Amino acid sequence: MAGSKYNQRRAECEQALEILQKEVAIQSLAELTVAEFEKVKYLLTDVILLQRARHVVYENERVNESVTVLKQGDIKRFGELLIDSHRSLKKDYDITGVELDTLVEAVLSQEGVRGARMTGAGMGGCAIALVDENKVDEVIQNVQEMYKKEIGYEASFYIAEVGDGAKVLSE
Repeated sequence: MAGSKYNQRRAECEQALEILQKEVAIQSLAELTVAEFEKVKYLLTDVILLQRARHVVYENERVNESVTVLKQGDIKRFGELLIDSHRSLKKDYDITGVELDTLVEAVLSQEGVRGARMTGAGMGGCAIALVDENKVDEVIQNVQEMYKKEIGYEASFYIAEVGDGAKVLSE
């Protein structure tokens, strides 16, 4: 990833952190709650640094809330958090791109979709979607048509199911 936008985003976050550290005793942006960030964000006068830091702080809160809502079985809220995450990755972190945005928006327009977002380091390729099991085939078909019409080539789809996590297997 040397020389990539990934490293650029990391550097921008480090710059934002250095500025905020002048007023707040933190070692990482993720230590700030949203409420704390909102009180000190005025220090980030560079709009790009503000956007990058806002994404990190809000994304960390989304991740923490995701853990809670998944433990509670609140799939509706988890889907909303996925959507909020993608929109932040698009607007504040600026790493999505036309292909990912087209794919996610096409998915979100389908009945039975609870949420979707890009995944990975960004700048290309992969998205996840939370889809009602009985709608998977229909969503894939519809999204494939929409994506090909907009982008000019087909997307690839992989169906995954939630397992029971990592564990030691016995023979």
